[in-house]
Amino acid sequence: MFPPTRKRSHSDPYRQQTHNLDANRNKTTMAPFHSPQFLPVPVSPAFLPYHGQWVYPSPPFFPTEVMYDEPEEKDSEKPDLHPLLRPVYHNTNGLHSLYDVRYKVDKTYISVTHPVPRTNKMTEAEGEYDAVVPRVPKMRIVCKNLPWPIVVKNPTGVTIRDVLEALHTELQKPFTEGEWWIAQDEDRKRVSDAWERGCAANSGLKRKKEDGLKRVDWLGDHTLFAGLSRTSRGDEELIKKRCQDPKVQAECWVLIMHKSPA
Repeated sequence: MFPPTRKRSHSDPYRQQTHNLDANRNKTTMAPFHSPQFLPVPVSPAFLPYHGQWVYPSPPFFPTEVMYDEPEEKDSEKPDLHPLLRPVYHNTNGLHSLYDVRYKVDKTYISVTHPVPRTNKMTEAEGEYDAVVPRVPKMRIVCKNLPWPIVVKNPTGVTIRDVLEALHTELQKPFTEGEWWIAQDEDRKRVSDAWERGCAANSGLKRKKEDGLKRVDWLGDHTLFAGLSRTSRGDEELIKKRCQDPKVQAECWVLIMHKSPA
């Protein structure tokens, strides 16, 4: 269906058996709640130091009611989203990607909570796994936390990295004057607070106030990627509200964001 312009891995351990991570990679076994098993965030007294540069939250950042929610029923006629892009509660082993959209995609990690909690940095090969099976050349992402849609395109088939790169690129765009003036007062406060935090010397983001607001500031403190979904939690209603064309609705996915620990 798509021209073979890129190397693709023929073996995807996450699709073959989502409760087992790739045995060929070096894994670090970690005790729960006391090891670097979650996404790196800027240094803060509330977190444990790691290698003198990054710190990791001790408890999981996914709320219990979200981690163990009932997964949605699968429909064989619908595209199958890759396990690393699904919400954590859709994978029985707790497999999920750990990515804060304020950072570049090379800061993405893969974590599994069962049977033994462990986390590793996402490899280049893992980023090239197909986002959806069968492959699709385009995905449209909507989010209740964002007023803008995010379009992901790849003529050879959208990959996991394509999705994450599109999120980061879109959210790094500057906030326009028109967008600021149509924002409600509560939106402006949330955006301004996020901008202040991002420009703080201890934020780890290296942002400058003179660079102005960015679209990522609209998210406030909800900057953790928590997966894509399409049939649960009112996703269909949101998709129909944001996309009127049924053909466009077929390529839509709902982005779920969670609160960052810092």
